[in-house]
Amino acid sequence: RRCLVSVAKNSEVISRFIPPPGDLRLRQVISGQMVTRGVICSPDDIVITAGDTVALELSLTALGKPSGLVIVEDPTYFGILQAIEHTGMKALPVKTDPKTGIDTEVIEAALKQESVTAIFLNPTLQNPRGFTMPRAKREILAELSQKYDVPIIEDDVFSDLVEREHRVDAIKSFAAENVIYCSSFTKTVAPGFRVGWCIPGKYKSSILAQMFGRNLSVSSLPQAV
Repeated sequence: RRCLVSVAKNSEVISRFIPPPGDLRLRQVISGQMVTRGVICSPDDIVITAGDTVALELSLTALGKPSGLVIVEDPTYFGILQAIEHTGMKALPVKTDPKTGIDTEVIEAALKQESVTAIFLNPTLQNPRGFTMPRAKREILAELSQKYDVPIIEDDVFSDLVEREHRVDAIKSFAAENVIYCSSFTKTVAPGFRVGWCIPGKYKSSILAQMFGRNLSVSSLPQAV
């Protein structure tokens, strides 16, 4: 609260408009934070969004296939099912082990048989089951993504809730350009603190075009906090 009040007293922060990709200082901080998740990226690789859900929706739309098929964990976060439906896509649930995560053999079979647009994964403290996917399975999924040229949308919003010594590197760290990484501060700072980010790799231009076209810039005050 004190931090918010301190920043709010700065008239420059409140009065200025920050267009996408967002506040440079915030992106620099996030770039440093991503190292703890195994991802090496520059501030220019990061796009600030109004929370994690917006980042996920932008990621889906960036793929440019409104009737596409998205592989999801079964069960998965209800919000992503709503986002998939909202974009006109369809979800393809794949059985998911309650301890180790989604079945990679079933995923590969689906990639061979179906025209899959993307794979959505919530690998750390997965919602709703709470497991954290082991490193070996993350590496396999990254390999499949590259082999079949199907992007992964990685929702890593719970990463900072895991003690640092127990964290597993993000899937993004194994397939940088083919993974759209999404996260936010909502679970660690405050539920109402709607500041998130994505690291879209080769989809950055498409995501920025959406943000400019739909006026999806993020308020300057929470970015400064």
